[in-house]
Amino acid sequence: MTYYYGKPAGTPRQVVDNSYQYSLSIHFKNAADQDAYQVEPIHEEFVALYKALWERVQVYDTVLMD
Repeated sequence: MTYYYGKPAGTPRQVVDNSYQYSLSIHFKNAADQDAYQVEPIHEEFVALYKALWERVQVYDTVLMD
């Protein structure tokens, strides 16, 4: 698993979504690893601790092309 996080770049183009405050991109080797992550205690603890701070969560699941 590899992850990246950050704030919007503020790119002033109509096709760019700058409406969020932070993004988190997590890269898994396969779907099974992603499924396992969803029920890992550290992930569940993070959600429990911080979900009150979120107004909205948006998820984009992507399969990379070879």
